[in-house]
Amino acid sequence: MKVYGEILEDTDCLRKTWLAGRLGAFTGLVASAYHVALYSPETYLEGLTRVAKSTVTMATLGAVFAASSSVSAELRDAPDDPMNYFIGGCASGIIVGARS
Repeated sequence: MKVYGEILEDTDCLRKTWLAGRLGAFTGLVASAYHVALYSPETYLEGLTRVAKSTVTMATLGAVFAASSSVSAELRDAPDDPMNYFIGGCASGIIVGARS
C-alpha cells in the first residue's frame, strides 16, 4: 500500500484525498485533545463539541487540499508544478474563511 508521497500527482485522486483527510482528522483529534486538557470545558458536551469541531475541520482541510491540488495537476497537465499546491492551499483557505 502506497503512502501519500509515493502516489504520483495526477493519479489516484481519491486515494490521496482519503489519506490527507485521515491525516487531518488525526491532527485535529490530537490538537483538540491538548486544547481540552489545557482549557477545561464546563461540561462533557462542550468538550465533545470542541473535539468534533476541530477534528472535522482539519479532516475537511486535508481532503480539500489533496483533492484540489490533484484535480489541478490533472486538468493543467502539469503534475510537478508548485502552482498545484498553491491552488490547493487557496481552496483550503476558502474553507477556513467560510468556517469563521
